[in-house]
Amino acid sequence: MNAASRTTDPPAPAPDWATRLEALRAETREVDAAVAGRRFLSVGGTGFVGRYLVEELLARGAAEVRILCRTPPRGAHHPRVTFATGNVTRPEVARAACRGMDAVIHSAAVYGNPPFGSLGPGQDVADTNVRGVESSLAAARAESVADFVYTSSANVVFDGTPRLEADESTPYAMGRRLDHYTRSKIAAERLVLAANGGGLRTGILRPNGIYGPREQYITGKVVPLVRMLRGLPFSLDPSQRTDWTFVYNLVWAHLLWLRRVREAPAEVAGKAYFITDGEAVHTLQDVVGAMVRGLGYPGRAFVRVPRFLMVGGCAVQERLCWWLRDLGLRPLFTRTEALKAVTTNTHSIERARTLLGYRPLVGTAEGLGYMGAELRARGEPDGH
Repeated sequence: MNAASRTTDPPAPAPDWATRLEALRAETREVDAAVAGRRFLSVGGTGFVGRYLVEELLARGAAEVRILCRTPPRGAHHPRVTFATGNVTRPEVARAACRGMDAVIHSAAVYGNPPFGSLGPGQDVADTNVRGVESSLAAARAESVADFVYTSSANVVFDGTPRLEADESTPYAMGRRLDHYTRSKIAAERLVLAANGGGLRTGILRPNGIYGPREQYITGKVVPLVRMLRGLPFSLDPSQRTDWTFVYNLVWAHLLWLRRVREAPAEVAGKAYFITDGEAVHTLQDVVGAMVRGLGYPGRAFVRVPRFLMVGGCAVQERLCWWLRDLGLRPLFTRTEALKAVTTNTHSIERARTLLGYRPLVGTAEGLGYMGAELRARGEPDGH
């Protein structure tokens, strides 16, 4: 590889995330009592967010963390981790998984095929993201589970319209071109909110763009593209801003909800909460750019891609791949993903601050540093 294609001075390694994590746990012992000695069912505990949640519950003294999944991962497991296997949409599977649990944390979801696509019936997305939640809620109530917290998405209010500091009074997104994932999250949220009461306390957390070490979806798209282009030679609207959610900030919000829903159930339960880093950044230049620099490539942009070309090009790509789906073609980015990248959309975390005591523990620049360090640890760019 030509040495000129790499930056002369790669970014300095970020502080070790494992060390920082231990310090954060020591600083936030106030939530331990909401976890210690309790039994939790994690629906989606083998996914990106779910793994962090499971690890945190164990670190904070949970008596048991049961993971509901189709197939348990191979290898040794923590002695306080158990597995319930099967499809969460089947009532008997969900009920067996909930038996004996104190709380359910539901972070399982599928993005669709293609992810965030809007074409076709989207039945696979609805089956997992809606029927799975419906089954879990019914099982939790039948087994007298006290608390049910659902990991949703800020996408539920995103319809392509620019918004600054959208709060929980913002209506759900509407429109015939809404992607299947967003539709499913809206439907699931309605189920969770309606289920609150009668001995079951429910709540919803809405992150926006979850990132951090071990993340695979965003990096799985960005890294191959960056390697192919030897950097990031294009830019988008420089005025675009959005807020992202470092994965541990989201985990922290779950812990706070578990604590506060026991202290003030009437105030806290039955509500949705936006959870972000509380900072507005540029999706391409700041977030993707950090990944590019983390891999050691230059972040110089030579071409400005206008909004209509970015969104329109991705929409055409999505449709062509849908028509040719039998050939196994998948779009690099869908129309929804393009819209998110070029549209300003930020969210108020005031409700979470006020009712949960939430504050972002890790800032976006710091979080991207940990992510960049982990990307470097995964392997050097091709040809290095």
